[in-house]
Amino acid sequence: MKLLRSPKRFQKLCKSQILENLSLLNLKELPSSLACLNALKRLEIHSCSALESLPEEGVKGLTSLTLLSVYDCEMVKCLPEGLQHLTTLTSLTISKHGTT
Repeated sequence: MKLLRSPKRFQKLCKSQILENLSLLNLKELPSSLACLNALKRLEIHSCSALESLPEEGVKGLTSLTLLSVYDCEMVKCLPEGLQHLTTLTSLTISKHGTT
């Protein structure tokens, strides 16, 4: 998953529809280039103990996102206001201890 560590490499994922299993990454934040993933339908982030935030501008660009799941990411204290722009979002799961 070295692809996610560099914004330029991250852009290679632009046509992806599912991005999951980010648990192996030791990221404090996801890159703002997340916005280029406008075809992304599912974003599942779990067990990222260092993750502190989701990028405001990056989240706004996820115009096709239908599912966002964030769990076991104890350092994340709030979600970006950009979530209000995700009009296709039908499932939002935020949990401290795994999925329910």
